[in-house]
Amino acid sequence: MSRDDLEEALAACWNLDDLAVYADLLLAEDDPRGELIALDLQPDPESDEWAARRFAVIARWLGSDLARRSHHLVKHGFIHALDDGKRSGPLAQTLLESPAGSCVRRFTTRGPSTKVRATIQRLAAKSRPFLTQLEVSVRGTSETSLLSNQLVDRLTAATPRLYELEVRGHRVFDTLAHPALRRLHLSNHDSVVDVVRPRVDEEGFLRVTCEAATGQYAGTVPRDELRHALDAIDKAKSYDKLYAESSEVFGETLPALLARLEQAALVMFQSGTPVLTQVGRGVLAGSHPMPLVRRSLERPLVPITNNRHGNNVWLETKKQIGFIGHIHTLSSLACMWLERLPLTARIRRVVEELLDVLYTLRHHGRTHAQESVSANLELVLRQLSALEIAGIDPKRGEEKSVWAGGWPEVRDGVYREMLRTAATRMTFAVR
Repeated sequence: MSRDDLEEALAACWNLDDLAVYADLLLAEDDPRGELIALDLQPDPESDEWAARRFAVIARWLGSDLARRSHHLVKHGFIHALDDGKRSGPLAQTLLESPAGSCVRRFTTRGPSTKVRATIQRLAAKSRPFLTQLEVSVRGTSETSLLSNQLVDRLTAATPRLYELEVRGHRVFDTLAHPALRRLHLSNHDSVVDVVRPRVDEEGFLRVTCEAATGQYAGTVPRDELRHALDAIDKAKSYDKLYAESSEVFGETLPALLARLEQAALVMFQSGTPVLTQVGRGVLAGSHPMPLVRRSLERPLVPITNNRHGNNVWLETKKQIGFIGHIHTLSSLACMWLERLPLTARIRRVVEELLDVLYTLRHHGRTHAQESVSANLELVLRQLSALEIAGIDPKRGEEKSVWAGGWPEVRDGVYREMLRTAATRMTFAVR
């Protein structure tokens, strides 16, 4: 493999095998990072000789002064995470302008607008071929976009492998059109005023999530993505296989896209397996016109953390009270169901509303259930049980079974009798 091939492979999937080959290549070119990688691949921190040699190599690369200040940030010849917050701001700026600046893999800039703009200008001034994750967090508000389109164009050119971008603040970017970007997370719907969703390639499309304004219209599913999805569904022999091969491909989670396709009458579910309808087959064959499938902003699927107190979720009616589970477990299950299971659009909406209820509980401790949640929660549990019986258990990489981690307790909980007999008026509470 050439140097470019190895760097591309490491950016796509960090692994020690490619790193060892990369170290040999750098050693052959008399690049000090080659020896540094080799040393870190066989660490011996208790050895004074190993530590002294490692420092000497970093000093050869960055100079003695910067080596003393930054040796704890360097590993395997890279800086895996760099943050220009108050404590490390001056060091971060120096590292960006040093030879190590091109070897930063994740960078975070935060603070007032003037500081963040200056940092982005510095970041865009030279190539950052290994930067795959970037967080831009701006304090304060502005009537105009902080980063000009010209600056964003330079940043795009300097970060050819940027995979994930998190933008926090209002009107930070005006227009964003990064061809390599696959994940964009916004704190607000106007963090980026205009997101241009270029087709990346056959293997991936831009996915956007937002903490606020979830459900707000975010555009239509691109035609090439829609066609790619229909083709993948048509060829897949099972949902589990479809998930394993395509869960990271589309501009939203695979189950979310399937629910939209079901609403558009392009897909139906048979025992949890998506199959094309007659209309869907016609669209794929070109005999039917391509419909417009609308896509809304989705909340990032992040479980709720436990507090020191008040983590048990209870369901209350006028005459009964029943324990459901721990708030972290329930929110983790809800996130996993939304991210991995082929739920119908109707059931998916109920799970999304249930997750909203759990988030509300964390802040208020008590909330009346929306009618769509309380009246349909039993239907959610029925569909989940049917998927379990049908053997649907999608996994990718090291993911565990969706039917572990608290599902049996939720499935078999005594509170389910309350769902069958109670009226729609219910209250969720944490204690």
